[in-house]
Amino acid sequence: MPCEYCNGATLVLISFWFMDLTNTFPRSPFEKLGGMIWIPRLTDKARAKLKNKLGEYVYDCPMDQRALKFLGIGADAFLSAVSSAADDKAMLEWIGANAVKRSPAAIEEFNKMLSNLGPSTPDSQTKFAATRDKIAAGRTDVTTWAMMIDLEEGRLK
Repeated sequence: MPCEYCNGATLVLISFWFMDLTNTFPRSPFEKLGGMIWIPRLTDKARAKLKNKLGEYVYDCPMDQRALKFLGIGADAFLSAVSSAADDKAMLEWIGANAVKRSPAAIEEFNKMLSNLGPSTPDSQTKFAATRDKIAAGRTDVTTWAMMIDLEEGRLK
């Protein structure tokens, strides 16, 4: 719905800045920015952290750390960039200027690794299965953390 008090560019800025994870979900782990999965979700969590609206989410969780390590960017530097970025395009430009340069093949390999990452120890497998069964009993097709997130947040049917 158009804003009667502001132009469309301002609405983009407003929607970029008002991320309240106490009453909504961040973007799917599978969404891409600059060809990379997880970055839009990481950006949403960073925006929520800046507004003290993370809710139960954790900024710089192990999955965030994997993405940031691949980029060669620290969590604090990413958070600082988000604090001054007007939108995803500005974040993508900042990442392009500050991240380790990666080939399309390396990005695809990273995406594959992160999207296929599942529980790796007997304890984490037990916890994963219990959580999955609590959300959707019998969904043995959900085998990765990213799939679990989408299931829990209602995107995976």
